[in-house]
Order: sequence, then structure tokens, then C-alpha cells
Amino acid sequence: MDTVISLARSPWNREALDQTWHQTGWAPPKGGSLAKHILIDDEWPVVPAGEWNVGVIVNSQNTSVRGFSVGFALFYEPDDIWAPDPDPDLMEFPQHTPSNIWRIDRTADRTRFKGVWEDGHRTVTERLGPPDLIDNGWDDESGWQHAVWRLDARLLIVAQGDDITTYSLYDEASLQVIDHSSDKPIPTGWDLHGLLLGSNLE
Repeated sequence: MDTVISLARSPWNREALDQTWHQTGWAPPKGGSLAKHILIDDEWPVVPAGEWNVGVIVNSQNTSVRGFSVGFALFYEPDDIWAPDPDPDLMEFPQHTPSNIWRIDRTADRTRFKGVWEDGHRTVTERLGPPDLIDNGWDDESGWQHAVWRLDARLLIVAQGDDITTYSLYDEASLQVIDHSSDKPIPTGWDLHGLLLGSNLE
């Protein structure tokens, strides 16, 4: 958590990005330069960082960083409650875990997933105080929640949403830090979801 907070308070421009990444203590991406890595990856770049995978949110031209995302829980729910046989992809779930510290609980339900998110929310609250916003503004049955702290021109978010790396097969709980001008209100609902996915970043 402290590493992500440090990222939120560090420069992300191309000239400083590699030094900022070096200060996290995480291993550099293949090739050694995160600034170069985001130019050659045509999707959502993911950089292995020890026991975690770090998603790098870039602008639409893949030329600058707009945020970072560190997932800490994944949740799978069958699409059809009347045919609850596991999706074959669920049986391959272990291959998607970033490290051996992750634990798989095939009996966990959405309440358990929410509880893991609440643990993350509580941990950040202990470090930064109460969030500026807790968002429950969803018009579906996902039950997603977001806790948002404003850190100058960045937002730090304990988020729930789609796991992009598995094309939304899973829901993900993550700790994210996103560029967001200090003179703009914190978005809610699907606008916030879009910000997390990079779809409405400048």
C-alpha cells in the first residue's frame, strides 16, 4: 500500500517514469524501461512486480501513463445460477494468480469478495484517514463499491470492477492510483468505472 501511495505522489512524465518505478523497489519490466515498455505493448501493459502484477493505465495513444492498478482479489460467479457447473476457465484459475501468496477459495461467494474489499478499505483508511468518497452508485447487481481518496491531482481508489486481464471473466478488487485534475469533482458510478478502465482519460 505504501508503495502505491508513493507512486501517487511521484512524477509520471516520461523523463521521470523509470526513476519513479525504480524507487518502488519493484523489478523493471523486460527491457529495463517502463517508459519504453508502454510504447510497445498494444493493450493494457501489465508488469510483474515481485508478488504482484501491476497494471499500467495509459492514454489512448500509449504514450503516457495515467494510472497504476494492483489487484488483490479476484471473484468468479457463474453466469447462470440454474447451471452452476464451473466454467472451464474457472478450473484454470490458478494460472491467473500473480504469486504463491494468493489463496484460492472455491466456496467463496460475493459476500466474501466484498469482505476482502472492506479489508483493503480499512487498511487504507488507517493510513490516510476516511475516504473523500464511498461510491455505491451502480444500477446493476454487481454490488461493486469504491472508496476514493484525493491526493492532489491523483485519486487513490480501493476499487471493485472488471478484471481486464481476463476480459472481465472475473471481478477484481484492486488498489489504483489515477491522474485526475484537482479542480474536477470525483466521478461516481459508471463514470468512475470508465476512469478506472482508462476510457475517459484525457
